[in-house]
Amino acid sequence: MTTLLLQKSTQALIIRAPSHTLLHRTPHPCPAKTLSLILAHGGAIQVEEEATGRTPQHFSCKYARPNLLSRMLAFGAAVEATDHEGWTPLHVSVVSRREDQTCTRVLLAHGANLSARECTRLQRTPLHFAMKSVCVEELRGFLDQVAARRGGVDVDVADGNGQTPLHWAAGMGRAGAVEVLLKRGANVGARDGRGMTALHLVA
Repeated sequence: MTTLLLQKSTQALIIRAPSHTLLHRTPHPCPAKTLSLILAHGGAIQVEEEATGRTPQHFSCKYARPNLLSRMLAFGAAVEATDHEGWTPLHVSVVSRREDQTCTRVLLAHGANLSARECTRLQRTPLHFAMKSVCVEELRGFLDQVAARRGGVDVDVADGNGQTPLHWAAGMGRAGAVEVLLKRGANVGARDGRGMTALHLVA
């Protein structure tokens, strides 16, 4: 039935209901076969939701649908698509799915940037958020995955307050994350906008 409808009208792919396209709605839930049909018939995978600017990729991460995410990326969906606040799908995946980071691994495998800053004054990156939402084993795995693919990640990337992921990890008392970052070369002497180092935040 889906095939018949798609053959008759591609307009179904761009109708907003009220501000989502059909592809925005696929992540919760939609059979993989249906998604493949939508994409094969020209589904607009780059389209943004009006209210937030989020793409189907963002919603796939929010609702932990790694198989659908993989299919969209295979059809050319932008791995670094940003919403109105500069959040990439990787931001959403790291923040939304604390217990399941499969989408994060999919995104990293497709070249997603752990150091991508949001466009608000806070300028937080997925790596910053990982300090409070990702277990140490997953964090280590993410950094290893990026290192194997393109030589590593900027572990000293600063947010809008001048704080690095090491500042975040230290301030939250996450000793395991601190150890992982230091082993990746994090600068223990980096100072934030107030002149504070990570050590100041735990003293």
